[in-house]
Amino acid sequence: MADHVHIVCDVPPTVSLADFMKSLKQSSSKWMKESGLFPMWKGWAEGYAEFTCSFYTMQPVLNYVNNQKQHHAKMSFGEELRGIFNQLGIKYDEKYLPK
Repeated sequence: MADHVHIVCDVPPTVSLADFMKSLKQSSSKWMKESGLFPMWKGWAEGYAEFTCSFYTMQPVLNYVNNQKQHHAKMSFGEELRGIFNQLGIKYDEKYLPK
């Protein structure tokens, strides 16, 4: 996707999701800048969204990620996040969401 990435991973319970995301964004940004493969790379956005799932609910998540191109042809990432947040009653700051 041009404006975001979905990552499905297993984070041990001894690592906070915030620490994991900080490390992931820092190390991947450094690699993207130093590799020379992404000359237009400016860096990650300030915010991110993270969701957890259990082992038993992982397959639908993997199916979603595998089909994200088709999914986002119908709805933008920003529209999708707003819908999820509203459905779950999660307050969010509009400045962190894509248009």
